[in-house]
Amino acid sequence: MSNNLWNIDENSPKWAERGENCSADHRAPELAKAYLSIMPDILCFQEMSRHMERLIMEKMPGGRSYQNLPGDGASYEIITGGFTPILFRNDRLRLLESGHRLFPRTDERFPGIFNDSDSKGYTYGVFEARENSCVSAAREAGGGAAGISAAAAASAVGTLAEEGSGAAGVAAASTPAENTMPAEAGIAPDFAKSGAGHKTAYCEKIIVIGTHLWWKSANPEAKSYQEGSDSVRASQLLAINREADRLIHTYNAPCILCGDLNDRLGSPALSAAEAAGWRQAHGRCEPAGRDDRRGYHYCTPSGWRPAEPGRYEDAIDHILIKNPGCMRITGFRRFMEPFFEPLSDHFPVYVNIEL
Repeated sequence: MSNNLWNIDENSPKWAERGENCSADHRAPELAKAYLSIMPDILCFQEMSRHMERLIMEKMPGGRSYQNLPGDGASYEIITGGFTPILFRNDRLRLLESGHRLFPRTDERFPGIFNDSDSKGYTYGVFEARENSCVSAAREAGGGAAGISAAAAASAVGTLAEEGSGAAGVAAASTPAENTMPAEAGIAPDFAKSGAGHKTAYCEKIIVIGTHLWWKSANPEAKSYQEGSDSVRASQLLAINREADRLIHTYNAPCILCGDLNDRLGSPALSAAEAAGWRQAHGRCEPAGRDDRRGYHYCTPSGWRPAEPGRYEDAIDHILIKNPGCMRITGFRRFMEPFFEPLSDHFPVYVNIEL
């Protein structure tokens, strides 16, 4: 599952005037309610402040405020990663490797800042099913598809390119890593080369990368226009692609990339990713289990409006897959219950997979 949480910790004056509350303390219980209704094995967050991180963790299984039910053995652990942490069920999955990278704040090709408040970057985890999980049990039973439920990513950032980035507050801090990468003049050749040569994944492990790409528009007529935005997002995806190829080579496992990519289908960045071997999980899902809604709506410090379904082609929260091997996608969903509308401008998106 992937969700952009909308980074706003304090209530907005506009909301307060209407008798409403968009503070993290008010929203966290309802956000946790949504996640607990699905109980995904892996959740990738964007715009998650440290304060919101503490609030959410307290409400999840294993947290201090969670009321365990009889026979409930679920337990969540977090991979800290600035504004893009990953939450995973450590009762079902064993973490083999993790890391966090920040995208550069500047790009020598273009003027301006391309990483506001150090909120743009990616976090990854490599997971292996524990011996008592359904994946191992299915293998021992002689095959059959076993599930990692709702392995996806919830992304919630501002409505694309119209209301500002929404990123403020906590500076990203995480596992020491390479926090810079060179600017790239062109990305398609490198993407194409890096997608080749992988063995077919055996599906004992899974790699998950959660990210939040630069948010401004490449359209000169847009209010949020910033020169070079398309190229910067493409360079950010290139950095992720290189990390993914390293992990795939090391672990020979399927790789899932999810998050708020701030780009629609057909954009330069997503087109280059496709040339590198990444595929939309939506397109690989069986039609009966596919959600064609857009997944984001107007929810800003000025207020919120009821969501419209929209079109999948206009979605900016994506789940991409590379080196799928024997992985099968049985569901692609967006959690768009009415109670979620004032919680974030982005609805959680998740997939059900079988290994």
